[in-house]
Parts: sequence; structure tokens; C-alpha cells
Amino acid sequence: MKNLTKIYRAIIQIAPLSSVVTILYFMLDAIAPAMTTVLFANMFLGISEIIEGGNTELLLKNVVAFLALRAVLNIVNYGYSVLVNTGVFEKGTMHFRIALREKATKLPLLSMETAETLDWKRQAERAVEEETLPMVFHQTLGVASAAVSTILVSVVLAGYHKALFLVAVLTVIPF
Repeated sequence: MKNLTKIYRAIIQIAPLSSVVTILYFMLDAIAPAMTTVLFANMFLGISEIIEGGNTELLLKNVVAFLALRAVLNIVNYGYSVLVNTGVFEKGTMHFRIALREKATKLPLLSMETAETLDWKRQAERAVEEETLPMVFHQTLGVASAAVSTILVSVVLAGYHKALFLVAVLTVIPF
């Protein structure tokens, strides 16, 4: 957890705008399925209202809200993908590459002859080149987003019927 905090702090300091947009994107990505579930449920209610009495207001409001949500998600997704690649990954990798070289230049020359130091240096270089630290930042946000999304959808479904909560939980377990 301590290392994860260091990674987050470093990424946020290196690319603050990209980091904030990435975090906001994953927050939106976490709540979007629950919002979509509510909108679809309301659309079905709107369809039943049309069948029963001809009132189209509920259906139209929810269709417009759904289309607006999709539009916002598409726009945010585009901005997020550009910023996460240029900021978090590219800028982060460059920063870590420079930091690694600075650290290596401060080591005594004799230590560069030991197998342990050379192994440490190779592992660190591989981690930087494979973008391990930005990937940890990105993937932990993805995991947190998926967990929050699952909880929110389960709560929304449970609000409609308790059995739907069980179905939601059982269908998510294999995933």
C-alpha cells in the first residue's frame, strides 16, 4: 500500500492534468452502468405508460438522458485516451527514465561491477521501459472502478427487487 501511494503521488506530480482526468474518467466509468440501468428501467416504465395511456413524456426524457450520457461518455473517453497516453504513460515513462539515470549516476563506480547492482539496474530499466508504474496507476483505478460499478449496479437492481441483487452478484462472480 505504501508503494502504491508513492506511485500515485509520483504520477500525479508528473502529470497532474492527465492524472485528474484519468481519475475522473474512471469515476464516471464506475457510475455509468448504474445510471444506464436506471435509465433503461425508466424507459421500460415509459413504454408501459404509452401502452396504458399514451403518455410519452417519461420515455422521451429517459431516451434523451441516455443519449446525453452516451455522448458525454464518448467525449470524455476521447479526451481521457489522449491525456492518459501522453501524460500518464509517455510523460511518466520519460520522468522515470530520467530519475533512474540520475540515481544510477550517483552510485559509486565500484558498485556497478557487482552482480546485485547490475541486476537491480536491469530490473529497474525493464520496469521503466515496460511502463510498469503508469500501468499500476491505470490498472488499480480500473479495478476500483469495476468494483464500485458492480456495487452500484447491485444496489440499483436490489432497489427494484431483492432477487435481482442475487442475480447481479452471481453474474459478476465469474467475471
